[in-house]
Parts: sequence; structure tokens; C-alpha cells
Amino acid sequence: MAKPALVLVGILLLSFSFVSIAGYLPLATILYPAYFWYSLHPSGTSTSPTLLTAGQSMTLSIKLVYYDATVKVSLPTPTYWKVTVTITASGYSQAVDFGRADDYQGGVKVDDHYCSIAVYENPWTVPTAEGVSYTFLWTVVIKDSSGTTLDTKTKTTYGKTASIEPDGYFTVNGQKATETATFVTLDGQLNLAFAATKNAEKITKVYVEVYKGGEKITTVDLTGSGSSWSGTYTLPSHGTYEVKGFFTWSGSTTGILKMSAVASWGEETPPALTLTKAEVLALFSGVLGILFLALGLKKR
Repeated sequence: MAKPALVLVGILLLSFSFVSIAGYLPLATILYPAYFWYSLHPSGTSTSPTLLTAGQSMTLSIKLVYYDATVKVSLPTPTYWKVTVTITASGYSQAVDFGRADDYQGGVKVDDHYCSIAVYENPWTVPTAEGVSYTFLWTVVIKDSSGTTLDTKTKTTYGKTASIEPDGYFTVNGQKATETATFVTLDGQLNLAFAATKNAEKITKVYVEVYKGGEKITTVDLTGSGSSWSGTYTLPSHGTYEVKGFFTWSGSTTGILKMSAVASWGEETPPALTLTKAEVLALFSGVLGILFLALGLKKR
């Protein structure tokens, strides 16, 4: 084979290797971390909206993963991103521009991944009307340092102001739970409790849903009545779990979300590294490419 041809074959094989290896995409395509939407507040769903207090000032919060050190996936720096939320209800609309990130947090562990997170916060006063459902449309425009828009991501959450609904708070292992709380358990056991602080006599059911990796693994029904409810649950294995607490009341069978916390137990064993047939072929092609390229250059 002619010397220039050897060099050409080596370059082509190397190119095939780089394009084929899993996780690589052309520069024009953005590769997102697995946990891009780390945290939103309010974070409720259409069927289980976050309970809001009419007329109260609160903090809108959005936390985004822009770098996953475990798999080395990185987005353009959030310094140039445009992050907004549009809040709508019947006869109401307000857009909030978060501006630049308020904080950057590195080394945040999400399951088995060490990530860097951009934090955006902005105050918002809930309108005084009671019994109103609000839709929160979160929009993130990914931009680079030149101001060029690379992609746009959106997510929708829901909140609702109380009217005559009951109110209260959850505790996990004796600690009061909030929307952003994190609990660490040494033995995997969660002691769950709910204390009603308003219209306790109207509460009909209190329950906690446990998720892992975005999948619900169980529902724990708390026992009790009136202002005091309790229950226990033991996590099935080491890892990071999301724990959501709800109650229903006599005026509605739809669960009201009052807790969305994270529970962590020990270190989760990472899965063994395996390669697919496509990855093996890509690596083999890469090795051949290097050999042909080196041989061609040597003969030249």
C-alpha cells in the first residue's frame, strides 16, 4: 500500500473510532448530564401541586447541573445562560428573569455522580387570592460566550394556594422536612411523621412516596388522625432516594405535596464497566487507525 494511502486509512479509522465511541456527539449537538434539572421550587405536579400560602413572599429556586465529573459531561458555562420562569393562573401572568446565577456549587453528589450546580433564586410574592392553581413554566436558554443560542430546555411545575385546606409539615428521623432538605440515615430506617397545623380535623389520609432513580418504589401510609400521623420505612439498599410527603382532606381526594426531600444511605456500589459490541468495534478501529497512521508516517 502506498505511503499516502496508509496515512489516509489511519486517519479514517481514527475518525470512525472517535465518532462511534458511546457518549461522543458532534460539537454542534449538546450532550446533557443525566441530572440536568437538579431542583425546582415550587416542584409540584398538576395532580399534586406544591401548597402555596396566599399573600406570602417566597423564594423561587432553580438548580441546574452543568458539569458531571463522573462521566465528564460538561455544558457551556452558565454565566451566559438565560433562565426565566413564567407564572400563570386564571387572570394572572408574570415572567421572572433570574439574571446571572446566585451561586455555583461543586462536588454535589447525585446518586453516584459528582456534579457542579448553578443556583438561581428570586423572590416572588404569591397573590392574595385563595384556592388558585398556578403553572410555572421554567425556561433555560443555553448560550455560549459569544451569545449564540445553542439549545433551549423547558420544564413545567405547579403550585396552589390554600383556601380552607389543612396545612402542616413532615419530619424525617425527627428533623423537620423542607423542599430542599437532605437526610442521612445510618441504618436505612426512616421514621416518618406529619404534624397538622391548620384544620387538622379535615385531613383524611397522609402518605409518603419513595423514589429511586426517578422511579417510585413504594408508598408508605402513615397512621393517625387529627394533628398527629406517623409511620416507618426501611430503605431496601444503599443509595440516594427522593421522599415525597402528601396529605388528602375532605374537600379533595387529590394529594397535596408538603415534602420533597432527599434521603441518603451509605455508598451505592457502581455497576461494573461493560462495553457494547459497537464500543468494542470502535476501540478496535481506533487501535488499527493508530497503527496504520504510525506505519504510514514512518515510511514517509
